[in-house]
Amino acid sequence: MKSPNIVALVAIATIGCGSAAHATVILSTGNQSGLAQVHGAGGLQTGNPVLGVVSGQGVSFTSTDTITTNGGGQAFIDGVGSPAVFDNVAVFLTSYTFGFTELNFNMQKLSRAADFTATIDVYDLSNVLIASFSAPVGNGQNKGYLHGDAGEVFSRVVFKSGTGGDFSSVRQFDLTLAPGLGVPEPGTWALMISGFGLVGATLRRRRIAAAV
Repeated sequence: MKSPNIVALVAIATIGCGSAAHATVILSTGNQSGLAQVHGAGGLQTGNPVLGVVSGQGVSFTSTDTITTNGGGQAFIDGVGSPAVFDNVAVFLTSYTFGFTELNFNMQKLSRAADFTATIDVYDLSNVLIASFSAPVGNGQNKGYLHGDAGEVFSRVVFKSGTGGDFSSVRQFDLTLAPGLGVPEPGTWALMISGFGLVGATLRRRRIAAAV
């Protein structure tokens, strides 16, 4: 059963130009299974940014507030101070330039604080805002799953609490890395090397013919 705290929303973004079909970025309730867990990196961290890791790739969490995260377990972002809250956090890969295609998360507030509506902004690899969602944050679990319907790739996602409240935590991050440039198979390497050899031999013959 889907959580009542997040309303499923849809935003439309045009991919490409001309007659390219519209692509849909979707925020749905609950979490999707099968994504890779984002873990904290380097023990307990407090500051801005704090770091995580997923599938061997670095993840950065930045905010205009001081934030903290654990090390080793599934990454969570918490506030610092009293009350320990923060109003925004951006999630992005630190060095993997191909981006990601799916993201799970769980937004939480202080148990006695008022409910509020968060804004979730999604950016593509050109750092262009392609979708923006409004999602209510109430008591308990506020899990969401962000993805596209045609393999859309994201560079970062920004969670903002707005003026109506603050996050106590944004956690349970999972994501799917977008495919990178593949490494050629051994057979492909052999064909490439043979091709380079043929090109070299042709150039040598042309030089000899020109010299005669």
